[in-house]
Amino acid sequence: MNRSFKTRGANMLVLLAANVAMLVATANSALRSSPAFDEPAHFASGLILAKHGDAGYFRVNPPVSRWITAGATAVFPELSLPPVQPSTTHTNTRRPEFETGDTVLELNENNYMPALRIARLARLPFLVLAAWLLWSVTSTLAPTRRMLCVTLWCTSPLVLGHGWVLSADALAGVAMCFILWNTQRLWDRPTVGNFSLAGIGWGLAVGTKFTFGPLALLYPLLVHFCAPRAWSGQTKSRSGTHDSSCEKSSGEQCPSWIKLAAKVSVRWGILAAVGCLTVNLLYLCDETAKPLGQHDFVSDLFSKWTQPDSPDESTPPWFTRAMRKVPSPFPRVLLEGVDKQLADMDQPHGAYLAGHRIPGEIPWFFLVGYFIKEQLAVWLGGLSILLAAIWLRTRGKGRERPQRPAIAFFCVLYLLGFSLLMANQYNLVWNIRYLIPALPMLYVVLAAFIPKFDISFPWGAKRTLSDAVPVSMVAIAFLEFVSVFPFFFSYTSPLLGGSYRVPMALNDSNFDYGQDLFYIRRWIDQQNRIRGAEDSLNTYGILSGHGRGWLADCIQPADAQMIEALGQRFEAGRGLRRHESGEEVALILSRGLMHPQQWAVRYSNFKDMNSTLADRNRVAEVQLNHRPDAFITPTLAVYYIPAPEAENAGQE
Repeated sequence: MNRSFKTRGANMLVLLAANVAMLVATANSALRSSPAFDEPAHFASGLILAKHGDAGYFRVNPPVSRWITAGATAVFPELSLPPVQPSTTHTNTRRPEFETGDTVLELNENNYMPALRIARLARLPFLVLAAWLLWSVTSTLAPTRRMLCVTLWCTSPLVLGHGWVLSADALAGVAMCFILWNTQRLWDRPTVGNFSLAGIGWGLAVGTKFTFGPLALLYPLLVHFCAPRAWSGQTKSRSGTHDSSCEKSSGEQCPSWIKLAAKVSVRWGILAAVGCLTVNLLYLCDETAKPLGQHDFVSDLFSKWTQPDSPDESTPPWFTRAMRKVPSPFPRVLLEGVDKQLADMDQPHGAYLAGHRIPGEIPWFFLVGYFIKEQLAVWLGGLSILLAAIWLRTRGKGRERPQRPAIAFFCVLYLLGFSLLMANQYNLVWNIRYLIPALPMLYVVLAAFIPKFDISFPWGAKRTLSDAVPVSMVAIAFLEFVSVFPFFFSYTSPLLGGSYRVPMALNDSNFDYGQDLFYIRRWIDQQNRIRGAEDSLNTYGILSGHGRGWLADCIQPADAQMIEALGQRFEAGRGLRRHESGEEVALILSRGLMHPQQWAVRYSNFKDMNSTLADRNRVAEVQLNHRPDAFITPTLAVYYIPAPEAENAGQE
């Protein structure tokens, strides 16, 4: 058995192991975790699409995620739905899917979780598909580098944390892998068929996440810029490269640039038409071609285009008047969903960074998120590229620069464009999961640009360590995968303190998604088994997320008195447990409650106890400055405080 065959076999084993590890991690979370913050709304919207053919629920997200849920309903247990009003009757200021989602949860006490788990598992094959698309995209790289690219995807905390949740975030990463794969095909063979396939890919991408809309405008420019030879008529076939625009051997004159431009324009027109058709089919052609002036727009951008500035305005500007009459080539729900997202972005938001409240308009926030939510292997890869660039700049003059595939430079430029786009969306700063579409591009760049090392040992024999960096990155990725399992949702880089320092490093809805409610019951049961039936633990909680009714028999809502006792414990006991006060209780906190926005707090027990801002600040202060007595998960902390009745008896 020759060495190259052994190397390929080892790479394929690692590749297979990475995919199996990804499936095990995501399936474990899908089967064990309670509904995340907005999963009931996503789930109900998919059920409505399956039963009523209405794609308009949860309109702020495109419908691909809902179609996966709708397809999985064929094997669901029987579920009851409340009376559903058509989405066409809802104004763009309402979000009825949340109320409907909670109602569906209440109506299906026994069958809800089995059905939800099936819908989650239905998403996992798409994560594997993305891994193999990346393997194909990096076909011009060395096998070790291809293995690195796929392994980073399979062990990414963002992918593992969101790949099983009923949302569009991880699917957006899959869509980007499909786009990269289509791009490589366009460069190899820019045929009408491949342009049509790319159009389907872009239609599915826009039907997955609205972020792909602006990215689509940049796509044609970068495709031509990164592979100009593909547009001079040269096409790669299985037998080699040939000139498809003219036959030089026959003396035929090559077509002029005008004919080439016309040919390319037609193909891009086909891509756009197929993409538009795909989007319309995903929305079931819901009121396509409806004039813009008849839409229910609420954002500043769309409203000023299609509606008069005031009721007294008799003659609107010519542009506004014309725009109102323009029929849209897109479904009504798509445009109104984008409009609703823009309206949300019009509202200023803030975030916590390193434990401090940061007001809105911080365009660098997502760039910080790249590193806070990425594994150590990515840090190592970026550092190696930086050091190699410095070395080439200072000592490597005259050395032959390595050739990189066009797809790598395409990813560099597209990643830059994506970063600028996200930086402009600083009003949505808490959603670091929006970075997932950038991950495939980031991993291709790392795989293509990590340096080679040729070292001469003292005894004169040369040894090549060209695979040292990618192999090290793969090993680190697997080690970190094992150490973080199963809590990828709340991952924070160990260089910033790790997952258990979550609230002090970066505020993010990933940490406040309510996915850990089932872990609370398991922890309480474990504590009671240790203590025995006669000494069961009294537990109170300040929790976030849906489905708190599942914990009503084992956990009680905290009150303002308990918050005060929590603060006094650290003031009087200097952070030590106060055994002298008698019986203690466990106060369980969702660490994401530090979120500064009221929408995160309204789903917590803070609402139940009519808390004041001082109460919320007291909890945030304790979480920032004092390590809990125990962790249930990285997002659920336990503090032991005096029981309210014991404290009252001492005061009397």
